[in-house]
Amino acid sequence: MKGAIIVNPYDSDEIAAAIHTALRLPLSVRQAYHQQLIKELHIHDSHWWSARFLSQLSGSPGDTGAMPAAGLIDSAGFGNRPRY
Repeated sequence: MKGAIIVNPYDSDEIAAAIHTALRLPLSVRQAYHQQLIKELHIHDSHWWSARFLSQLSGSPGDTGAMPAAGLIDSAGFGNRPRY
């Protein structure tokens, strides 16, 4: 997701580093990130998610819009890691 600082929620050191990074971002960058995240929320709202879910559940090929590939999750450090 553009504008988001992606972290592994199971890695407390990574979370701390991300918070530190976020708190030190210049105001203009924080505002740009916020604007992009709000834009994404307006596009991918609860109606979009429910329509996508139901479309996949029913097997219909309806327009689901762009979703990140599974490789994005793996590259963010969430794949193949033990969860505690």
